[in-house]
Amino acid sequence: MSIYQANNISVVPIDDVNNINVDASPEILSSKTIISGEIEVDSFEEITHINKEKVDTVLYIVIHKQPSLSGQNAFSFTLDDVPDIESIDKISIVSGDVYTGEGSEQGYSLGDLADLTEQKIIWGKD
Repeated sequence: MSIYQANNISVVPIDDVNNINVDASPEILSSKTIISGEIEVDSFEEITHINKEKVDTVLYIVIHKQPSLSGQNAFSFTLDDVPDIESIDKISIVSGDVYTGEGSEQGYSLGDLADLTEQKIIWGKD
């Protein structure tokens, strides 16, 4: 990854996430559950990575994009690296001002994810 790309990674706005699908029954998630979808990207952007953060009983999804020539806009991932999947009650995509700080100090607190106003629940137990 070039320095230009690393400095220009951003969180995808919720309104730019389309056709999201959680391949799970209404009650049961597993490590093999697949979450897939598409994002709207400009002609010179692509999905760079997706963070999966579990806080209490909620799994937060943060989708990132970066400048690129490829224009990759589809994503698909499993929950195989998420701990204690059975305790998840809902899955939410978050965006907006997720990060605080600048440069190498940039990051986010897991506790702050629940307070973000830009969230969209994509799966929940009935």
